[in-house]
Amino acid sequence: EECWKFYIRSLQQQQQSGYELHRLIGCVFFRCIKKCKHSTTTMDSEDVIVGVNEHSILMIHPLTKQIIHSYKLEEILTYGFKSNSFIIVAGHKQQPQKYQFGTLQGKQMNDLLQQYIDIKASLSSSI
Repeated sequence: EECWKFYIRSLQQQQQSGYELHRLIGCVFFRCIKKCKHSTTTMDSEDVIVGVNEHSILMIHPLTKQIIHSYKLEEILTYGFKSNSFIIVAGHKQQPQKYQFGTLQGKQMNDLLQQYIDIKASLSSSI
């Protein structure tokens, strides 16, 4: 019983700290390097965790575990992969955001996202 109380207190503290744990349910997580292009000649990179679930794709800071960006599946305009990267373009058509992630798991990320989108499309077409 003491463990249960500790667990509940821990969840309450995380919620008060701004963690959005409910958004992580069902996620498959991938450790990636987010490549940030600042100009035509310079490229920075930062460590990030990408979470994919049936509702959205999340970008999470690896140390603080805070959600940096999130997009509903309906907001993903296009996506793809290469042998060492995964790319998504998301947001609104007027102002899309392009994200490139360095990872060797790009195909798995692409396939998982495709499966979730296919399921969502089949459910909406059957209604």
